[in-house]
Amino acid sequence: MYIPKHFNVTDKEEILSFLKANTFGQLISLVEGKLFSSHIPLFLSDHNQSLICHIAKNNPQWECITEQEVLVTFQGPHDYVSPSWYNSPGVPTWNYQSVHIYGKPQLLT
Repeated sequence: MYIPKHFNVTDKEEILSFLKANTFGQLISLVEGKLFSSHIPLFLSDHNQSLICHIAKNNPQWECITEQEVLVTFQGPHDYVSPSWYNSPGVPTWNYQSVHIYGKPQLLT
């Protein structure tokens, strides 16, 4: 994900707070060589700061997920920013908050 330097957040507590407030995310991995995304609730464990989720048995993503690194994305507030809001000439943009997490899943049955 491209992040301009002035928007990059590195404060761990702020990121953890964001994850606690925005628990619905996208679990992205490869299934049969193709990108696959499950939109699911993921909860941050207070014990070890890992993400916990449930994937249905009928969802093919769970069968090969431990063999690879995955990407989990979370989206927060977002909105259009009009050039008319700037004090000097500007361009339209879209401001948003999101967190991307990479990791190796552990399957619990």
